[in-house]
Amino acid sequence: MGLLRREPVCAFTRLTHAPLTQFVARVRIEARQITGITADTCLRPPFLSGQSAVVHDLPELALAYWETYAMTFSGDRTDRLKGEESWWAWEEVEERVRLHPEDSLEVLTYLADTAPDDAALAYLGAGPIEDLVCYGGSDVVIDRVEGAAVRNGNFRKALRCAWFDAHVEPSVAKRLRRFGDPY
Repeated sequence: MGLLRREPVCAFTRLTHAPLTQFVARVRIEARQITGITADTCLRPPFLSGQSAVVHDLPELALAYWETYAMTFSGDRTDRLKGEESWWAWEEVEERVRLHPEDSLEVLTYLADTAPDDAALAYLGAGPIEDLVCYGGSDVVIDRVEGAAVRNGNFRKALRCAWFDAHVEPSVAKRLRRFGDPY
């Protein structure tokens, strides 16, 4: 028996991350000026200890999340290894969505607002937003997702990159697909 292969909804081929790298550098400088903290000085959250994953403020988390994204897709091995230094941010977002779905919309809308480009929005939509809708999709969560999509164009664009139709009630899929078909 072969493995199921899921085709990407938000297909994008070879990406150049020079603008993203410049964006990350600019945000790092601004974060250092505002807080005096850089992603490199953050402590890794204690996920395995049973403590809450909510340990970093949004600017710091977003900076590290998008840095990890940029480095993960880099063609340079050194960059990919450097991306592991901020991998905690991806884990923290995942933990917030999984353990605190009703409270994770603030993080996801902030990430959508700080996404450097449409490819990053696709990554956000196909990752934590899709997970939130599929696995944390209580009525309260779906209402909040719908509200975020109404208010925030970037979040709406990311939501269109989530594959959730087969995992939620048809009425929920219809509510969330009113913002546009997947692309």
